[in-house]
Amino acid sequence: MPKSLVILLICLTFTLLSGCSHSTADSENEKDTVLIKVINNSDMEFHAMELQFYQDGELIASQGSTYADGSSISREENLEFHFNEEDFPSEGDTVMELITADEENKNRTIGNEVTVNWKESKEHTYEIQGNSFTTLSLLEKKD
Repeated sequence: MPKSLVILLICLTFTLLSGCSHSTADSENEKDTVLIKVINNSDMEFHAMELQFYQDGELIASQGSTYADGSSISREENLEFHFNEEDFPSEGDTVMELITADEENKNRTIGNEVTVNWKESKEHTYEIQGNSFTTLSLLEKKD
């Protein structure tokens, strides 16, 4: 067998084996991630949602989400927001505010702010309730 073919087979074997390795980086990243789920249990449809987090009145983090195809977020659908735990201070209260966009891309803030306790849990679920933009509220869902 020619040397070049042997070298090619060795390189191919190493390439295949390196693709089969298990990395622990993903699992380590997951434990440093805070997950926030927002469920639309209202009678309204939204085209986008944005979470904003404040501490002592200062915006410290935000993240928005929408469907790629432009479809609306209907009743009983949910969006997940992933944040790095290091983005949030370990001391003090953090206030979360939800901003939605309607079909005309008008931004509307849901009526209430929610205090989030990061030390309590790394996964939080909230639901939007109400039947019009003036009556919408954001409530923490307890399992």
